Amino acid sequence: MDISNVISFNNLEYIILDKTTLRNKDYLYCVQIDSNDLPLEEYKFFKSSIENNSYYVEEVIDEDLQKDLTAIFANNYLNEEQAG
Repeated sequence: MDISNVISFNNLEYIILDKTTLRNKDYLYCVQIDSNDLPLEEYKFFKSSIENNSYYVEEVIDEDLQKDLTAIFANNYLNEEQAG
């Protein structure tokens, strides 16, 4: 696993599955991983930002935004599947 694709949030680790930009903000689609780097059944959306040369993530809790992100990430997945 590429460590650059792992983020920590509330003392838990998540692997980044996909990234997108919406309304000039960056978002991540992630799955929580256990101590053996295996995926669990906890998926989350995060807003990511860089401030003062530090990387920050914030959980997306707005349900309307979650729906928008779900549509975008589902479309990304379908496009990857069609590309082959």
